[in-house]
Amino acid sequence: MLVRFIVGNFLSFNERTEFNMLPGAYKRHKHHVLECNKDFSLLKSAAIYGANGAGKSNLVRAIAMLQKIVSSGIWRPEREIAFKNTSGIQRGPFHLEIEFLYESNLLLYGVEIYDEVIFNEWLIKSDIDSKKEEVIFKREVAEEGYTSITITNRYLQSERDWLRKDLYQNELLEINVPLLYLLIKNKENIIKEANIAFQYITDRLKVIFPDSQPLDMIGGFLADSQLFEFANNLMASFETGITSLGLESVDIEYFFGSNETDKVESIKRRLDKGEPMVVVESAGDYVAIEKIDDKYVVKKIVTFHETAAYELDEESDGTKRLLEFMPAFYNVLNHDITYIIDEIDRSIHPALLKQVLTKLLTEDGQFKGQLIFTTHESNLLDFEIFRQDEIWFAEKDKTGATTLFSLSDFDVRADLDWRKGYLNGRFGAIPFLNDLKQLNWHNYGQHTE
Repeated sequence: MLVRFIVGNFLSFNERTEFNMLPGAYKRHKHHVLECNKDFSLLKSAAIYGANGAGKSNLVRAIAMLQKIVSSGIWRPEREIAFKNTSGIQRGPFHLEIEFLYESNLLLYGVEIYDEVIFNEWLIKSDIDSKKEEVIFKREVAEEGYTSITITNRYLQSERDWLRKDLYQNELLEINVPLLYLLIKNKENIIKEANIAFQYITDRLKVIFPDSQPLDMIGGFLADSQLFEFANNLMASFETGITSLGLESVDIEYFFGSNETDKVESIKRRLDKGEPMVVVESAGDYVAIEKIDDKYVVKKIVTFHETAAYELDEESDGTKRLLEFMPAFYNVLNHDITYIIDEIDRSIHPALLKQVLTKLLTEDGQFKGQLIFTTHESNLLDFEIFRQDEIWFAEKDKTGATTLFSLSDFDVRADLDWRKGYLNGRFGAIPFLNDLKQLNWHNYGQHTE
């Protein structure tokens, strides 16, 4: 479970800025809070608001960047990502840091990177009961360019342990490779916390951008009948016109036709080598191909309405987008996974989105994971859905730097109209428009002398 994320000198973030999932002293929606012990608890959901260009998506990009650095095992700058203000680019390292909960402990992993060099990297463990803190490892670059590694004495109990540490420090570790990745790549299962951190960042932290392709949707439906049943029931409960979902099977040659022979043969070779399923794009949607009794079968999603069956590409963008979210909704209800969705309201009707989130967060709110999203949709600012501490705002100052703050920072009663207050600018984080009368719109199309 995500505890906090800290970002600095990255895109629109100048000073180190924190987003966290720590609850305030609110009694409403107690089931939105995971009680870890008597002194520590976490929120299960959060919504981040802000004007266009305020930096909401940059927070998501920062999280995705840390995930990419760890999972790929290398840092290669594709473009300048340091904070830029009116005077140009601010030089110096950018800072990415994530803290998460596992068992009764907190793990804090972070990096500081300048140009192509990882200058600092650390993994720190904190016991939430005893409050004791332990530096699992730390990597630093001295002014002379020498990289030093510090590892907790708990993992340096033998001469072999010290030799291994020296090997990493003096030979294996490169300036743009995370130590966390290197420990996993070389199967150093000795450091338990490194494995846990790597698995959380790469597997249990999921980021969905507006243009993310739902590769796991069709594959997930085929692999997990409970996920398919969940999606079927949920979609049928909303006013989309869909009464049920189906999986249609088609022969591979018939589906792809004679013009895609090379693609068909490539898929067959992969299945013959033992892959249980191959997921490919076709006409803007994804299909799955399986080998069943020596036959190659394409399986695709179809939707049933009361009058007829439809191909997925015949549905509206909003319906398809909602369907793409089904694995995420299912997983946060059933697994300890953190999903971060950028622009959750894209293409989805506001009333439908509110209906979905109301069902997930109130009716089915006993979920095991976390759901965090950015949005412009003010209709979701409803105390019947969220707690005050689950609402965040992003806003830029005069230098162009993004700041983050929570609704719990304001003295606002839960029974007040949060939506009205937001749109009136009470909490900031929205664009302010001039009086429309000053734009002379009432004169447009009229003849004037």
